[in-house]
Amino acid sequence: MEQTEFDVRFSEIQAMFKAGANSYQFKSGDDVWANVGSVHLDNFFAELATLYVEANDGQRSTLYEYCGRQQAIIENLWYYIRRAGKLIETKDDKKWLELGIACSLLDGGRMDYRDTITSLILLRFAAERKGVETRSIFDNFIQTAQDNMKKMLENVQDHPESSIRSSVEYFGPPEWKTMESKAPEKKTFWKTISDLFKSK
Repeated sequence: MEQTEFDVRFSEIQAMFKAGANSYQFKSGDDVWANVGSVHLDNFFAELATLYVEANDGQRSTLYEYCGRQQAIIENLWYYIRRAGKLIETKDDKKWLELGIACSLLDGGRMDYRDTITSLILLRFAAERKGVETRSIFDNFIQTAQDNMKKMLENVQDHPESSIRSSVEYFGPPEWKTMESKAPEKKTFWKTISDLFKSK
């Protein structure tokens, strides 16, 4: 992307962030799945992620550093990653998978990598249940991701079906859950994720 275009769009996005609520206002766990795509932060993160996807490596670094300076962004990105899954309605809606993954790279696991991983697992589930071919999309982002995020994306990409179902049962919206799925104890699930990052 030409630097002039990037600068203009980035300036507009920064102004957009300042113009509305800078955190999600959830009063209960179910609120995480309410009004997806219609609240200020959803629109902000969609614009930010779109710019990230279209930017070059240097410009992506600028966006990553910007997010790191904004505590409110880092605290809320992982919510958007999972919320984006609700916008996937057909196999042609891969855009929301791409924007969710882009947000995970902007997040970088800098708050709690477990939240980021869980959000990506839910996003992958949402895409695949609508027929989106996710592997090639993950592969594209893995190629340019930082080392720690390569590991995270690879983990999500290769996550076994049983663990995905467990994540959906614990953290997904009601309509994604299935009566026949039986989740293991939480401590087992989190231990599996923590083992991946012992070398961090």
